[in-house]
Amino acid sequence: MSLLLADIEATANEKLDAGLRDYLNRGAQHDVTLEANREAFNRLRIRPRYMVDVSKRDLTVRLFGDTLRAPVCVAPFGLNRRFHSNGEFETAKGLS
Repeated sequence: MSLLLADIEATANEKLDAGLRDYLNRGAQHDVTLEANREAFNRLRIRPRYMVDVSKRDLTVRLFGDTLRAPVCVAPFGLNRRFHSNGEFETAKGLS
């Protein structure tokens, strides 16, 4: 089963109350950055590589003098507790 980001977004929108849905789906000013981000993500393509040994993989990167186990970061985000009772804690836990 293949899920598109639009499918995930539509399912989330069905479950959220109007205020949270609007908060997540809007950008500042005239949504200029929101549209630019969507256009940038739409340009990305996953290139599957078949028959490649992935038993020993290393995702570590050096960023600003620190070594990260994987190049995943989360920007500051408000209202986490509106989406989950332990929002900030669970976000941090997911990144550790």
